Amino acid sequence: MSRCNAIARINRIGNGLNGHTGDYRCKEAATTAAAYRIINAGTWELTGTEELPTCEKHAAPAMAHRREVKREAAQ
Repeated sequence: MSRCNAIARINRIGNGLNGHTGDYRCKEAATTAAAYRIINAGTWELTGTEELPTCEKHAAPAMAHRREVKREAAQ
C-alpha cells in the first residue's frame, strides 16, 4: 500500500527549531491521485507536474499548496 506524498506539517519544514529540518510527509494511506508540483531541489524552480498518490484530505483543491515534491534535476 502506498502512502500520501503531501507535505503534512508545512509550518515545521526547515525552520531548524527542535531539530525539525526535513520535509514531513503525510502518514495516511493513499487512496487517490492528485497533481503535484515538482520542484528542483537545488534551485526551487518548478520543473513540471506529476500525478502522484495522495490521501483524501490532501486531494482536496484547498490542499494544493501541500502537494509539492523536491527532486534533483536531471543533468
